[in-house]
Amino acid sequence: MGKTIVISDVHFGYEESTLRNKIYCDLFINKLREIENINQIILLGDIFEFMLCGYKQAINESKYFFNQILQLDSLKKIVYIPGNHDHSFYWQHILFNQLIIPVDQDNQLHNKDLLFLDSYTNKGNRNFLRFMFNNKDVELKYPIHKEEINGKKYLFFHGHFFDHLQTLQGDLIQAIIGKIQKPNLDQLCILNAGQYETLTILGQCHIGRNKMKNIMEKMEKSKFKKLFLNFFGINSKHPEKYAHEIEGFLRDFCGKWEEIYPNNVYDVLDYFIFGHTHKANIGTFTLSDNKKKSYSINTGCWFPQGNRQIIGNFLLIDEDKSHPVLYKFKKDG
Repeated sequence: MGKTIVISDVHFGYEESTLRNKIYCDLFINKLREIENINQIILLGDIFEFMLCGYKQAINESKYFFNQILQLDSLKKIVYIPGNHDHSFYWQHILFNQLIIPVDQDNQLHNKDLLFLDSYTNKGNRNFLRFMFNNKDVELKYPIHKEEINGKKYLFFHGHFFDHLQTLQGDLIQAIIGKIQKPNLDQLCILNAGQYETLTILGQCHIGRNKMKNIMEKMEKSKFKKLFLNFFGINSKHPEKYAHEIEGFLRDFCGKWEEIYPNNVYDVLDYFIFGHTHKANIGTFTLSDNKKKSYSINTGCWFPQGNRQIIGNFLLIDEDKSHPVLYKFKKDG
């Protein structure tokens, strides 16, 4: 039966990213070949580091990895779900599909808003994803991807909307315009897009990159770091305490499993898969209405961990197994 691999938070372009190293990359690819019959890979956000390095550097450092991935004989599909650090990948894709291609094809542009909640495949003669992934069947989804695998319902999401530091712009805009009610998922994407794109633009010049790195270094050394992270983000929380954020996200933004499906996502979900925090973990949570026990799985990252002996994490979803398997991948393979 087919298998799915999920990875997140590689941050190609950043100096700590372990998959920049061809030796570690080859070890990981060899492990995937040992697993066999991998027909889908889900890239769960922050695969590229577009805020702390330039586009060219990040993409160039990823080429070896993706060239190896695309040579897996059984691979049929890649699903890409951007996060906050590679949000620009999705934004460029929107512009390509909704602006550049229509203009290039001499089609009339309609006075409609750009669609944020949509998915694009590489069907057709020209598509941004084709340039990146060499014509492999790639689907880009943002901010969530729902899929049923072996009768189990999975929701994939990078996790950045749990982090108040990553939704700061949207929160401020809502406060300024006096909107008290919660936005829908489309509005949440729009309200916060400018924040990610502004940081990405700063990351495309030497001065901007250095300024952001200096700010991060000062935060690391600050005695107020823990207080700051506790107030704004989720990175300092124990993974078992994510249940409140997950339940709120499912209820407020995820709606029905399908348009024609009678139940909401939180009624039927089996697995909630996310990244962003760089802390690999498997936990459980119980949604208060129906007492259904569900699993939350954080896919970790590809930075050195555990006295630098662990170089990354990945999730294996095997249709022949009852539960997904979360791997901690060591530097010796």
